[in-house]
Amino acid sequence: MFIRRDNYNLSGNIMKRKGQEEMVGFALILIVVGIVVLVFLAISLNKRGSENINSVETDSFVQSMLQYTSNCQDSFGNLSIKDLIFTCNSGKDCLDGMDSCSALNSTLIDIMNKSWNVGPENPTRGYELNITSHTKYLTYIDRGEHTSNSIGGSQDFSKGPESVIILMKIYS
Repeated sequence: MFIRRDNYNLSGNIMKRKGQEEMVGFALILIVVGIVVLVFLAISLNKRGSENINSVETDSFVQSMLQYTSNCQDSFGNLSIKDLIFTCNSGKDCLDGMDSCSALNSTLIDIMNKSWNVGPENPTRGYELNITSHTKYLTYIDRGEHTSNSIGGSQDFSKGPESVIILMKIYS
């Protein structure tokens, strides 16, 4: 058996193997760089929307709003927004004869306008507040621009057999 030595070069095989290892190393570097670029891109996109209000803030706002004392009175004194919602739902009037649903609506408009600075130059572009019970629609307040970027949440609570749902959205 005769093997031609000029076709088989031991150092040539080593060179091919080193070249393959370098190509695999280059491919791994490209993959790592691609992942790093994607991470930076995701971070930069999130920073652009960092002026947005987070949903924890809206949940806290709704909780605080429910404790706010309105001008509507019953025989025990001024009603909180939470109590005023149930008074409106049951169809009762305030002690001074004012419609409880009108008092609820005007108080909520005042709270929302003072709390959320809405405008094209502000982080908050608009808002929606919707309060309904299982039996009827109580109030809907809407202001500003409705963009595709929004956060918000819902809060449901009950008093006896009555149940109420508050839906709030903040647009940025």
